Amino acid sequence: MFALSSAPSRCGSGIGSGDLPVTAGLDFVQAGVATTSHDGNRLTIHQTSQSAILHWNSFNIGAQASVHFDQPGRSAVALNRIFDLNPTVIQAS
Repeated sequence: MFALSSAPSRCGSGIGSGDLPVTAGLDFVQAGVATTSHDGNRLTIHQTSQSAILHWNSFNIGAQASVHFDQPGRSAVALNRIFDLNPTVIQAS
């Protein structure tokens, strides 16, 4: 008999394989217009303004996770400010 765990597995870097970035809560959007949505291990940032400044508590992406920026056009930009004292770890392909 095998026991299955719903806890995310931890990679050598100390982040889970399904870890996603963490927004700075109410201070997430500093300029422009953007929202987020989750679907399993996928985070989508829906940006509707041409430019946005976004604040993150961390921006780690586990090996089984993905992040997608949905922006209004090819010239749209997003400045992502990350307030984690540790370096960001991106393990996704």
